[in-house]
Amino acid sequence: MNPADVSRRTFLGRSCAAAGSLAAAGATAPAGGFFTGGGDTLRIGLIGCGGRGTGAAAQALAADPGVRVAALADLFPDRIESAAELLGRRAGPAGTCPTSRRFAGADAWLRLLDVDLDAVILATSPDARPAQAAATVAAGRHVFCEAPAAIDAGGVATVLAACDAARARGLAFGSGLAWRHDPATTRKIELIHAGGIGRPVSAVVFARIGPAWRTSGPAATAADTRRNWISCPARSGGDLVEHQVHAIDKALWAWGDEPPAWVEPVGSRDAGTAVRYLFADGRVLEAGIARRPGGRDRIVEVVRGDQGGCDLREAGVGRHARGMAAFVAAIRAGRPLDEGRHLCRSTLAAVLGGEAAAAAAPVTWPAWAAAARPRRQAAESA
Repeated sequence: MNPADVSRRTFLGRSCAAAGSLAAAGATAPAGGFFTGGGDTLRIGLIGCGGRGTGAAAQALAADPGVRVAALADLFPDRIESAAELLGRRAGPAGTCPTSRRFAGADAWLRLLDVDLDAVILATSPDARPAQAAATVAAGRHVFCEAPAAIDAGGVATVLAACDAARARGLAFGSGLAWRHDPATTRKIELIHAGGIGRPVSAVVFARIGPAWRTSGPAATAADTRRNWISCPARSGGDLVEHQVHAIDKALWAWGDEPPAWVEPVGSRDAGTAVRYLFADGRVLEAGIARRPGGRDRIVEVVRGDQGGCDLREAGVGRHARGMAAFVAAIRAGRPLDEGRHLCRSTLAAVLGGEAAAAAAPVTWPAWAAAARPRRQAAESA
């Protein structure tokens, strides 16, 4: 590898990790067209070749016959080979990534961004997503980012800046908050917005589920925490961020995507994490999660108004595939999705909830996040 290339990549990764540098980086990167090669093929790169990332790439292939998996990147070579084998088996030549474009190691994602691509799927651990989102937009690629987008407020600010830069350049920014593409859930949200339960008053989203998955023994090295990031709060952001971001997003969506004023810790809910979000107009959202072995899973997702209530739980079959299909179709049509704002808003809400629980003290919604308030435009609701 050329040392000059390594230096350039290092600079790109570091500079794009800070939100303030993104605009300058994006201004000099090549503009993102619909298809960089000028043909009918949509070349997709995958950063993070675990189960969700491989599944997202398979859904992209199924969404459009012109999609090709052009590059794969992961910290672990075995995951790359597993993803390559599965995608090739399912999609044939379209899913067969050349071995020369399979990148392993700590800088694998930076090497992938040197490949001629149209779009990139970000499916690594959430702690890595902010820098990757910023660099991908700076490289002129459409972005599909899994949820949550980050594990702390600084990371959310970086992703929010990347979303703004993507919008300015006409690049798609798709989100892994797939419930927004579930028809049954969408109908319930529309009912709430139409006044079907009266004035919204309170909501509860709670999950009691089993322990996070692991693929090896107890984590003892940095590599173990990367491979099993879902079990490592420093990588995942903790259970409230990693798991409950989806339920929190549904509750915020039901209330018009308005952010809370502050969040405070509350008494333990089944020995898990529990917080209360308070809104300027008096609404209250309680969110919590408890992971423990044994027993039955219990999921509560209810929004209550002064004239009734609505259960937001749904089977949601096919929601991830619909979300990816919407992302690909929007790029094809030249009207890129703008889903980054609600991804950042819901991630920040989950992050602040985790911070309030850890500090045992209230946390105020930051002033800079006013930029994440909903914009009443078709692009965001598409």
